[in-house]
Amino acid sequence: ARKLATQHALVTTLETTLRLLHPFMPFITEEIWQKLGDAEQSIMVAPYPVFSEELDDTDAARLIDTMRGIITRIRNLRAEKGFTPKDRFKLYISYDVERDARFFSEYAYLLMELARLSEVHVNEQPPAGAFQDAVNGVAIAVELPEKVVTPEELEKTRRELQKSRQELEGVEARLANGQFVNNAPPNVVAGAQARRAELVARIAELEKNEAVSS
Repeated sequence: ARKLATQHALVTTLETTLRLLHPFMPFITEEIWQKLGDAEQSIMVAPYPVFSEELDDTDAARLIDTMRGIITRIRNLRAEKGFTPKDRFKLYISYDVERDARFFSEYAYLLMELARLSEVHVNEQPPAGAFQDAVNGVAIAVELPEKVVTPEELEKTRRELQKSRQELEGVEARLANGQFVNNAPPNVVAGAQARRAELVARIAELEKNEAVSS
């Protein structure tokens, strides 16, 4: 029954999306439509989808958006801390609303797969030292594994650090040149200033990683 329900949801989503897209992508939607069984002879005569308030579940949309935000935050954290996709994290989610807590307990397997987690704990106390953050107002904590840095990874960090420092020197030299600042288009000067800020942040992160790795 669950398999049939999933298949029904998938084909309904597909054929509704095709009808929505048809005015903008007529040829490819017609081609895919012809592959579907038990459909109108042509998508051109199929009824255009009509919004149904009965299907509008704002709570479900909010929870899915929060889940997507948590996945994105963990992926960014993985990159910021220099972990690889093979490194698995433990996630702790705090929710006061019972329905929300039940949702994340039921669909923890999605978080584990998409965010590369080993465990998901809902409304459990995270260990001391866990990375703390909030996504859409939801408190999360991520327990990071002990990072083992290989000599190759350390050397790569040092090369990136040297390259970033050299680029920063060049950008700062341009910005220190009054002729460049006064004569260059404002958007070019603004771009150089933004790049300097990016490089400063990047160097700080690389220096921190180098210190931890050494």
